Amino acid sequence: MNKKPPQGISATTKFFLGVIVLLVIALAVVYGWKVLAVRGASEALEVELARLTEQTRGALIDQTREMLMLSAVPLSWSVRTEMIKENYDQIDDYMQRFVKEPHVNLVVLVNHEGSVQIATDKKLEGQAAHTVFPPGVLEVSRATVIEPEDSGEILAAVPILSYDARLGTLVVVYSMGSIDSKLAAP
Repeated sequence: MNKKPPQGISATTKFFLGVIVLLVIALAVVYGWKVLAVRGASEALEVELARLTEQTRGALIDQTREMLMLSAVPLSWSVRTEMIKENYDQIDDYMQRFVKEPHVNLVVLVNHEGSVQIATDKKLEGQAAHTVFPPGVLEVSRATVIEPEDSGEILAAVPILSYDARLGTLVVVYSMGSIDSKLAAP
């Protein structure tokens, strides 16, 4: 009955402890690798999202330009008809109705002398148009969309021409807020 107590850890126990330590190390390595892979994928997704957002913004700006021209040109035809008849009250009515459309901020008719003849913002009437609009707006020879730097607006400038003379220029100011709101929508 004199048995000696076992000294140290048996070989089987050492083996199992070694296997457990190796498994823990392997799990830590796999976990670290996956964390790095997810972080890299997340960063790649953020870059791709930014690229797609910018691409979508560009497409929306192009579409907005086209739609603004598609609406401003027919309005200019009606304005031209009424200018020839000197029916300025009717032109004002057209413009007041047009400015009620979403994101249309201002509609202005500049006469051939360069002053604001009719505007949806009555404070502008009688002012020199070059003080209201950026350079180049009144010199357009055909319907044109102009985007002033950092204004958050785009302008459609459409010349009003009679058979032999320029009657004036119709300017429609449209807010770029519509694009930002479309991009922000979930």
